[in-house]
Amino acid sequence: MQITLLVDKHDCISTSRIKTTTASKSWVAAKAVPILIKDEKMGAKQLQRKLEDDYNITVGYDTVWKGREMALKQIYGSWEESFHTLYSWKAEIEKVSPGSVVEIDTEVVQGRVYFRRFFCALAPCIEGFKAGCRPYLSIDGTALNGRWNGHLASATGIDGNNWMYPIAFGFIDSETEDNWIWFMSQLNKAIGNAYPLAICTDACKGLENAVKQIFPQAEHRECFRHLMQNFIKRYSGDTFGRMYPAARAYRTAVFDHHMEKILEADSEVGMYLAQYHHLLWMRCAFNPAIKCDYITNNIVEVFNNRVKDYKRPACYRAS
Repeated sequence: MQITLLVDKHDCISTSRIKTTTASKSWVAAKAVPILIKDEKMGAKQLQRKLEDDYNITVGYDTVWKGREMALKQIYGSWEESFHTLYSWKAEIEKVSPGSVVEIDTEVVQGRVYFRRFFCALAPCIEGFKAGCRPYLSIDGTALNGRWNGHLASATGIDGNNWMYPIAFGFIDSETEDNWIWFMSQLNKAIGNAYPLAICTDACKGLENAVKQIFPQAEHRECFRHLMQNFIKRYSGDTFGRMYPAARAYRTAVFDHHMEKILEADSEVGMYLAQYHHLLWMRCAFNPAIKCDYITNNIVEVFNNRVKDYKRPACYRAS
């Protein structure tokens, strides 16, 4: 009798009682829970490499992705559960921070209640804006690329040190006029009809109409960077180059000088600006009482991008 010992590298995995040729999503979830508790931002690809290295196995990406989702659900709960806790969060905010404005809007489809949009302005932010910020609001929305493909809307101000001051944020399904009117109505509920007040936005028709309807007393400014993104699609050369000094000019005479040169180069520019960019984009026309001469909407875009890029657990993303 001859006994031969075969030493070979295995790429299969087994649990205590059930043997299988491949790792299942349930097995991945069980192993991933302690890993994701320590590092909640670990993606499926990184988790796949770690499991293969730690357990000397080969496991497919799809299996790891599904197992990771199961693990996150075990750790943080499901999206449905986190939606229900949103009302508890609203009640707790209103309890510990009276004066906060937190609104949750839903819609009923075929007898089922679905989340539609959300608004939040915390009382300290509201009070700080009224007490120590310049009467200036920068408002914008940005697309969300996560599981809930809506838009993040926010209103940001500027404090006495010219620092970004978050005032309110919300989630809407799209940048429609109805959604912007709802968002601006909640913002008006929070800060009231302040005067003087300047509101800077992009060239968004729905948002423009919402500002006009909810804050008719406000000086409505347009982001010059977005204006130029549209402008360069039509014009170039000296017409393009003189737009920047025209927008930055503090004196009306300097602005008029540059605009005369622009109109000499192309007489259609005046009609184009009057039709598509009729809001205030030049410094010489800004109300000096606002004490803010920003010609771009960058501060709110910085806030939106920082919030959007932050990868949160499923329960926080859902709410």
